[in-house]
Amino acid sequence: MSATNQGLRQKLRHFKYCFDRAFADYRKNPQGHGEVSHAFYAEDLTIDQLFKERREGFFVDVGAHRPILASNTYRLYTRGWRGINIDAWPGSMADFNKLRPGDINLEMGVAASKGRMRFHVFNDPAM
Repeated sequence: MSATNQGLRQKLRHFKYCFDRAFADYRKNPQGHGEVSHAFYAEDLTIDQLFKERREGFFVDVGAHRPILASNTYRLYTRGWRGINIDAWPGSMADFNKLRPGDINLEMGVAASKGRMRFHVFNDPAM
């Protein structure tokens, strides 16, 4: 391996390390309580602040994606809330059915009108 390739690999490893640390810090509660978010951009912490007095409730998560990691509603679920998780990604509800049996989990699309529609699949299911 050439010195140029080794240098590039080292820089990429350093970038990944810095990115992972920054992302981990970003997911912490902005108020500094050290709580970790399960959502992509800490939406669950914002929701938690809005409804912190409510121990039970109901939610609808359209585009639910995953039951725990990258979930906007998992934090609510752990506090006793229940709801409906909807995601059109093929096979997406298998993990929901195992890990969140108290919810209604629907593998389907949502649209303004009835009928069949084209569903585009990307390499990253979060897209």
